[in-house]
Amino acid sequence: LLPAVVPAMWLMAHVLVMHVSAVITRRSGLLARPPEDIAANVRLPSSALIIPLTGIAGMMMAPSPLYEICAVATGVGIAGFALSGIGELHLVTRGRPARQVELFFAYLTLIIFGFPVFVFAAMGVARSLKPAPASQPPRGPSGTGTNIT
Repeated sequence: LLPAVVPAMWLMAHVLVMHVSAVITRRSGLLARPPEDIAANVRLPSSALIIPLTGIAGMMMAPSPLYEICAVATGVGIAGFALSGIGELHLVTRGRPARQVELFFAYLTLIIFGFPVFVFAAMGVARSLKPAPASQPPRGPSGTGTNIT
């Protein structure tokens, strides 16, 4: 499973570094554009389901060199959908009084156990299969502001 886990961790680490650097740049006042609502906008196209599905099929049937390539595709595909599912979690918990606690425990179980990545990936797949909203969802508990976490 190492060829699948390492690329998934690599993708998630790069997304985390990108997010932290955007927060630092935004707080320093050097961000040249308005902040994005990542939780509302992150979604993979439904055609991206081909990547992890063919990767899984290739892992089951392919010989060794092709097996590793398919494992990389599987890991990156599942991690991509998991990141989309985490965005869905952030969007759903907006405005809740216990939001920080819910997100803390979601990330804690993800780090300690690892298997919740499949739950988040399923949420990401469900998000990519439903049609995109025509307009932006309201931001924050009152519908205004820039609650971007």
